[in-house]
Amino acid sequence: MPDTSPVDTATERVLTDCWYVGAVSADVKPGQHIRRILLGEPVLIGRTPAGDPFAMRDVCPHRLVPLSAGRQLDTDGTPTVECPYHGWRFGTDGVCRLLPSLIGDEPYDPARIRVRSYPVHEAGGVLYIYVSEDPRSEATPRLAAPEPGKLTAPPRHVVTQTLDIHMDAAVAGLMAPARAPFIHRLGTFDGKPVEHALQPRDHGWAIQHAISPKSGPARTLLGSDISIEIDFSLPGLRWECVESPRGRLATLIALTPETKTRTRLHQLTWWTGNHVLNLAGPALKRAARTIPALDSSAPEDWYRKLKADWATLRAADGNSR
Repeated sequence: MPDTSPVDTATERVLTDCWYVGAVSADVKPGQHIRRILLGEPVLIGRTPAGDPFAMRDVCPHRLVPLSAGRQLDTDGTPTVECPYHGWRFGTDGVCRLLPSLIGDEPYDPARIRVRSYPVHEAGGVLYIYVSEDPRSEATPRLAAPEPGKLTAPPRHVVTQTLDIHMDAAVAGLMAPARAPFIHRLGTFDGKPVEHALQPRDHGWAIQHAISPKSGPARTLLGSDISIEIDFSLPGLRWECVESPRGRLATLIALTPETKTRTRLHQLTWWTGNHVLNLAGPALKRAARTIPALDSSAPEDWYRKLKADWATLRAADGNSR
């Protein structure tokens, strides 16, 4: 059986004070919610009837019942999640709004009870969850939320996998300055590196390539002059953007640690300007099952150094920088 023990952020060096992919936007409908595990904690990711996303710890503090087993109800004009056991209701900020057992003039204020809430950022059809080191923190995240740039529409292709490996081992599979996974299955290319060295970026690195397709299918899809930029950032977000005169294709592989030995992988793909790619679904699905092999130890070494520096800075002042 897979290990379901919580992630030990102190010994396993899983980073906190970071944004992780919690879910694909399309997985959370208005007025509904889902359950996920992030860094060993059960998390309810929901959307109010108006469509606003929110996230809170998926445990009622009364009898430890999963709040995700309950329903969303309006409480005095505020969207709330009702615990299915005794009816306690929690707002999207985690604050208790109603205790049904209080039927008289009891002086007890329900707002004294709360569950942990998580900052949520939605962009490009993805719901990002900020996991603070301090579970009681209500401060605004000091780390800027991920932004997909030009990608405003939802991803056109989504693959989700659960890997029975530690987060670091999963990240190692993303370190290769290789071509987009689907391209390996669609054609053969002549590689023409533009930049051999890794370029420093905020919380990560980038590398660029130019490639020329030799096969007919690849030329049909992308044209003859193609540039690729791979951008990796902590804690485990790997963007690969393919630009050509015929369109733009971007793939995000995002890793979220669930437990010490289980990591959730989302692979999301967007494209614009080339309708031929709409016909490539079967090939994309086959290619998406394979993570590129590690070509060099340099990116992985950099990742471990970034992690160590991040943990040191957080320990020094209690917040990410």
